[in-house]
Amino acid sequence: MLQIILLIAAISALIRLPKIRRRTAANYPEVSPEKFKLWHEADLKATVAFVIATWGAFALQIIILVIGNYVKLSMTDYEESIDIILIVSTVVIFLFPLLWPAILGSKASRLKKEIGIVRKG
Repeated sequence: MLQIILLIAAISALIRLPKIRRRTAANYPEVSPEKFKLWHEADLKATVAFVIATWGAFALQIIILVIGNYVKLSMTDYEESIDIILIVSTVVIFLFPLLWPAILGSKASRLKKEIGIVRKG
């Protein structure tokens, strides 16, 4: 269920991506262009990383589950061990890629706060 929610959030981020790319320093006259560029690049990287991480993790999970179930069918003596490996690998592949956009997103949020951008967007 959480994976579906994240995929929907990634679609929402994809829809916002053109708006994020169109931002210019002129939209934020209270911020110097250099500081705006730093924040804008960090925000753009975080958004793209989130989309890649969520969809990439989803694709990897599907591949691992398909291969794991194929192996499970061919090796009936080790069904329980393969189930444990599938569960652990699915959880790791789900959580680990989300660290990348979380780190980039926190950097973008910190920059936004430091340079005083108050408008959302």
